[in-house]
Amino acid sequence: GVLVERFGCEVRAGPGSEVVVTRPGGGRAVLGRHKADPEYHPYAVRRILGCLGIDPRAFIRAVGR
Repeated sequence: GVLVERFGCEVRAGPGSEVVVTRPGGGRAVLGRHKADPEYHPYAVRRILGCLGIDPRAFIRAVGR
C-alpha cells in the first residue's frame, strides 16, 4: 500500500484483529480491524498519520488526490 511503498512503513499483525503500522524515525499506530476492508474516518486517518510522523498533505499527494 501507499504507507509501505511511499513512506517506508512496516505493517504487521497485532494482538487479536489489530494491525500495527510502524515507520522508522516516525512512530507507531495501532489500527482496529474488525472488518475485512474497514473504512476509516478522516479524523482517524489524520491521527494515524500524526502517529507515524507523516504530513497529511504529503499523504494526499501520494494517493493522487
